[in-house]
Amino acid sequence: TSTTTTTTTTTTPGARVAPTPSTRERAIEAKATWEQLNVDDYEFTVWLYAFPASSGGSARITVRNGRAVEADGHPIPDSGLPATIDEFVALATPAAGAPTSATVSWDKHGIPTAYYELGQLENPYPGRYLDRSLSFGITDFAPL
Repeated sequence: TSTTTTTTTTTTPGARVAPTPSTRERAIEAKATWEQLNVDDYEFTVWLYAFPASSGGSARITVRNGRAVEADGHPIPDSGLPATIDEFVALATPAAGAPTSATVSWDKHGIPTAYYELGQLENPYPGRYLDRSLSFGITDFAPL
């Protein structure tokens, strides 16, 4: 049985506000739960979507000794992008006092199963704004 907890900071679309204590506390609890598993070798599926780049997709990631080594059976180059659950947990955890407009769902292992953040980019046209968003989710976690 899987348990999902959703933490939401509701704002006007694109508005950034300081996370409520419960938002940050839940993220810290989830991170601690994940760290207590102490798993260095595992696989998971991640989906990712970013706008305005309109890029995204999903991949099955293999992690060995805490380092992502394969995506869909192919070696992962060191790109600086998040590729382990630790890195996705860090991305989903708001810094103390940092503004956020994110919605996050966590599973019983402290894994972010859904993350969505909507923001706004500066636009050179007066009176207009451009939305930007980042979404990701992790499913099918399996220790190796």
